[in-house]
Amino acid sequence: MPFELLGFDNPYGKYPAPVIPVGKLDGQLVAVYPGGTKHFNPIPDDSVYVHLPEETVAEFADFNPLTERLFADDETDFTCYKSAEEAEYFTDRLQDSNFCLDDPGMREVLTRVANGTPFNPQDDITQDPNWLEFQRLIADSNWYASHFGKCIAISGGKLIGVYASKEECFLQSRQGHGTHKPTFLMVVGEENEVVEIPTPLEIVDEPSA
Repeated sequence: MPFELLGFDNPYGKYPAPVIPVGKLDGQLVAVYPGGTKHFNPIPDDSVYVHLPEETVAEFADFNPLTERLFADDETDFTCYKSAEEAEYFTDRLQDSNFCLDDPGMREVLTRVANGTPFNPQDDITQDPNWLEFQRLIADSNWYASHFGKCIAISGGKLIGVYASKEECFLQSRQGHGTHKPTFLMVVGEENEVVEIPTPLEIVDEPSA
C-alpha cells in the first residue's frame, strides 16, 4: 500500500520552513525524516501535526517522501520539490530578498544548502551553554551509562527531556514543554553526535500571542 500524505509537522515552530511529511503507510501513521536508514518512523495516532484538507490529500496522492520533500510558507501554503533538486529550489526562493526576511538564521541555513554546504550543527558549538551542559552530564559515568543511546533535549543550559529516539523528541517534547522547546539535541553514545535532522539545530520559539 503506497504512502498517503495526510499533513506535515513543523519542528521549527515558525514559517517559512522545511517541514516533515506525515501520513499513512500500511495503516500506520508515520513521519518521514530526511537522511538516516530508517525512512518511515511510526508515530502515535494522536500526534499533533498540520492536517491537510481532503482535496489537498487527493492532489498529493502521488507524493513520494523518499524522493520529494516539503517546504511550507505557512500552515496552508506549502509545496513539494525533488530531493535531488533541493539546492536549486532554495536558490530560486532566495532570489526574493523578502524571503525569510524576519528569520535571517533560516535564510543563512538555506543559503548554505543552496551553495552545496550542508549545515553542520557542530560548527562553533564548543562555547554554547547547551553544549557545555551536555559535557557536564556525560562527565558522570553513571549518568552516561544509563542514558547511552538516548536522545536528550537541552534548552537554556538545562536538560528538559530524555527520549528513546529523535522522532519522539521532536514530536512530543515540543508539546510537553510548551514554550520551552528543545534548542539542542544530542544522541548519547560513543560519538556523542548532534542530531542533524531536521536542520537547523536550533528551534526558535515565537512569543505567545
